[in-house]
Amino acid sequence: ILHGLAKERVAKAKSFEDLYVALRDLGGIPIEGSADSYSGEDLQGRITDLRDMLNAAETAEDINNVEDSLQNVTRELGLRDKVQELLADQIKEKKARIAGEAIAA
Repeated sequence: ILHGLAKERVAKAKSFEDLYVALRDLGGIPIEGSADSYSGEDLQGRITDLRDMLNAAETAEDINNVEDSLQNVTRELGLRDKVQELLADQIKEKKARIAGEAIAA
């Protein structure tokens, strides 16, 4: 039951803050990924790392590294898809800015 509720809350998250609340509400219940078991705190840290990477991205390669690093977030509970959805607009904006700077140079 808790797993289903957590999955529903992840799906309904409209922001990273919503997502973090859903992960915190899991408490100490581990989330089983395909390769490992993760705490909500660990997953929040991985997601925050991705956001930090994207904020620091200055080149197309940096953006590609962020996209590749999405693999560090488990698919369980629909987390990887939700993180990708929440990052999508920012990734698109960064790519456009980087492309614009390359054209202007």
